[in-house]
Amino acid sequence: MELRMNDDSLEYGESAVRIIPLGGLGEVGMNMMVVETDDDLLVIDCGVQFPEYNTPGIERVIPNMEYVRQNRDRVRAVLITHGHLDHIGGLPHLMRIIDAPIYAPRLAAEMIRRELKKSGGRQFSGVQVNSVRLERDYRFGDFGVQWISVCHSIPDSCSIYLDTPQGGILHTGDFKFDNEPMLGLPTDYQALSEIGQRGVRLLLSDSTNAEDDGSARSDRIAAEAIYRAIAESKGRVIIASFSTQIARVQMVVDAAQEIGRRVAIIGRSMIENTRLAEEVGHLHIPPGIRININEANSLPDDEVVIMTTGSQGEFEAGISRMARGDHREVKLVDDDTLILSARTIPGNEIAVNEVMNNLARRNVRVITASSRQVHVSGHAKRDELKTMFSILRPEHFTPIHGEYRMLKAHTEIAVDMGVPEDNVKLIGDGDVLELDERGASVIDRVPSGYVLVQGQGEWDIDSSVMEERKSLASDGIVFVTMARDEGVLVGRPQLVTSGFVDAADEPRLMKDASEALSQAIEPVVADLVDWNEMDRLVRACLGRFFYRRTKRRPLIVVTEIELQPGRAE
Repeated sequence: MELRMNDDSLEYGESAVRIIPLGGLGEVGMNMMVVETDDDLLVIDCGVQFPEYNTPGIERVIPNMEYVRQNRDRVRAVLITHGHLDHIGGLPHLMRIIDAPIYAPRLAAEMIRRELKKSGGRQFSGVQVNSVRLERDYRFGDFGVQWISVCHSIPDSCSIYLDTPQGGILHTGDFKFDNEPMLGLPTDYQALSEIGQRGVRLLLSDSTNAEDDGSARSDRIAAEAIYRAIAESKGRVIIASFSTQIARVQMVVDAAQEIGRRVAIIGRSMIENTRLAEEVGHLHIPPGIRININEANSLPDDEVVIMTTGSQGEFEAGISRMARGDHREVKLVDDDTLILSARTIPGNEIAVNEVMNNLARRNVRVITASSRQVHVSGHAKRDELKTMFSILRPEHFTPIHGEYRMLKAHTEIAVDMGVPEDNVKLIGDGDVLELDERGASVIDRVPSGYVLVQGQGEWDIDSSVMEERKSLASDGIVFVTMARDEGVLVGRPQLVTSGFVDAADEPRLMKDASEALSQAIEPVVADLVDWNEMDRLVRACLGRFFYRRTKRRPLIVVTEIELQPGRAE
């Protein structure tokens, strides 16, 4: 299909504009982007990603923010599209390294204030979090900024339009076209059309569903399916969804009220987000419908609906604990119906499958989005992506938000819709896309990648911490203690293991290992002045020994005790 693109004869300023994705281009989640000129820098979104099963102990994954830290003196503002954690969850980490205001739609602003308070309290007391108005134009240095309402799976979602020295840039955020959303405003066609007429030099558009034909279904479809599932259930109904799926909460409340049930909302994040949504006027729960979990446990099962978290198999979330049988307040029984009202995010399949198997063992009825339409996507599919091209008619295009295959599928849509192939740029995290009067091109790379977070610790994915954790998880650990007295080995090395061999096999294996180690180091121990050399020798010797005997390579930790004169007697 051929579309007439915007007039490329317009004159642009001398200052080039650079677009630098730091997260979200190559993965689902962890969305973060820099848009800059030589003088001014804006950050759009700063999210987290769910940790995968092969990152033991990690709580969340954030983008590498080193480029922003290096250029923090040019950061004018942080702009937020909506309140999902994959767009705001990294802000506590970002705000530790920059001093700039945050601008966000109202519900997202409230969620950000809560996240900052939870993460640092007084540390972030000086951070300005501003609620934006859709009808207002903002100015940050070289950039004019406008927020435009779009429909997504959380109210107050927006696209962001940037008026730059190189023409208009539209960042869609997460969006779909649903003219009758359960909550919030529909996508603002008129505002997008006006921007299209004004001219879009570069479109940055959500690619999550670029491989899927058709259009995303309306929220009303999910509401009807959830209503039917609750109405036909004989016992309790337990519904798991994202804690930010405010529209899903409203669907459940509306259905429960009509059917004659009451709703208990459990889980800290679900309770907090529900409260925030009520405070800003997006969620409406009639008096008498909501009850606490103790009240729910005292009512007949066919009068109760429970909403909780855990749709992605998170180990400590409500559904996961119920499925394992260790939830303190909810014990599953045969007549329960459990509805998973979410799709599985790529990377969470193993955890979700484990939950599903545990639920099957407890003989509860399980309804998922694959069996009933109890979930609809908040992301545009191919027909809607084409509609966005038709409205905006961009000169240049770069896909954002998605794994590589999703980004690539979106580039094919762009070409089909008339964007010249040379004007379609498929880039990844860390690439520097420069837009100037001649066009758009990739000119450089900046530091990027995953940063793994646990508590106050942050590590690169290839750090020694993660290598050691993977070794511990797969092969266990051996602790070696040796004593020296004036360069002479005192006694035999003492070896203790954990997670390496069965307790019944440990004494014999450790005795043989100690003897082999003594034979290897006794001839040279007096000459090893540098402890690092001793450490390397011990680990090499035991590494070979254990691999020969077990075909495994445990983590080896060596401790040397240097005795004082007279202590060896």
